[in-house]
Order: sequence, then C-alpha cells, then structure tokens
Amino acid sequence: MLSALLAAMYYERDEITKSRNYLKNGLLYIQQQGSVDSAIAGYVTAARLNVIDNNLGKAFEVLDDGMALGRSRDLPRLTSTLLDKKICISLLYNNLE
Repeated sequence: MLSALLAAMYYERDEITKSRNYLKNGLLYIQQQGSVDSAIAGYVTAARLNVIDNNLGKAFEVLDDGMALGRSRDLPRLTSTLLDKKICISLLYNNLE
C-alpha cells in the first residue's frame, strides 16, 4: 500500500524512475489488500506512467482493471475516480471512443 502512495508522490515530484520502481509490485498488493486511497494513487499513477510512454491503450487497461476491482469490492469512490481519470485522458488526447 505504501509503495503506491510513494509512487504517486515521486510522480508528482517528476522523479519518474523512482515512481516506476515503487509501483512495480504496488498494484499487486493493492489488489490483495489496500485502502481506497492507495488504490486510487496506484492505478492513477500507473496510468499516468503509461501515458508518458505514449501507451494510451495500456493506460486505459490499467484504469479498467482498477474500476473492475472497485466494482467487485463495492468501492464506488475508486470506480468513479478512475472513470474520471479515463475521461480526462480521453479528452486530453482526443481519444473519444
């Protein structure tokens, strides 16, 4: 859980390599156990890192995975926040499908 929050913090500080390192196993732990806030931080950061890599498809896949987790665990804040991020990325990159 903490690794996802650290990944988000390093992303915001533009320390992308450190962000990637902390996120490597972070999403796995979030799926097994974790708070909504750490899940949001982890999935949003993972999606943003994929956007940096010009991989919008993977970014959307990550967000979809997080939304599926939110639906399966009845976490509406997780689901709605990740949907919001997906819409924002779509608007920014004119990827309106």
